[in-house]
Amino acid sequence: MEENVLAKPHPSATPPSAFADRPSYKWWVTWTIMVGSFLFALDTTIVNIAIPKIMTSISADLNQIQWVLIIYMIGMAVVMPAAGWLSDSLATSGSIPGAW
Repeated sequence: MEENVLAKPHPSATPPSAFADRPSYKWWVTWTIMVGSFLFALDTTIVNIAIPKIMTSISADLNQIQWVLIIYMIGMAVVMPAAGWLSDSLATSGSIPGAW
């Protein structure tokens, strides 16, 4: 007797929209956003804590040193979307091993 065995499709053969339907995918996205937000807040806190040391090393007053934090935040606001776009464009070409 011959049994009909249905082969399970390989995960890479699954359309990308099928990943969004899985509950575990939503949790990965949630945790990634939470960790990214935490790291951004931690990074900004480190810069804020370093401001007195920066003030003494470059002999700047508070009005001048505020620009350090502003430029840092603007730089992060520009680099984050650019890095996201770059990773999306590289992931679709298959050049990143393990990318979906």
